[in-house]
Amino acid sequence: MLEPVLLLKALEEEGKGLREFVGEVPEYVTLRENIACKNDLKHKLVAGIEEPLRSAFSGYKNFSTVDGVRLALKNGWLLIRASGTEPLIRLTVEGESLKAANDIMGRGTALVKKQFEELKK
Repeated sequence: MLEPVLLLKALEEEGKGLREFVGEVPEYVTLRENIACKNDLKHKLVAGIEEPLRSAFSGYKNFSTVDGVRLALKNGWLLIRASGTEPLIRLTVEGESLKAANDIMGRGTALVKKQFEELKK
């Protein structure tokens, strides 16, 4: 949390009011999707999707395996994780626009479904 004194100092340095200052913060679109996946497969799916995900989003900026697989992208980010309570794979996407978020989600969903089909064989 930003300390009030630091916020006031930032406003003074920028010569802006709070509304203008906050208004310049970009708003990202968040999308969520759940894909049914049996409990005995969901963790295998997430573990096996790391490399296909890196390949599909080759221009990613950062990669993390904390609580699933997360990629930071130029225009947003994607998290794919196994639900801890349900037989689901959860995808969360944030994009700088609805178009970007939909693109990231579409590509991520396709990868999860492909990986799921591979595991069922």
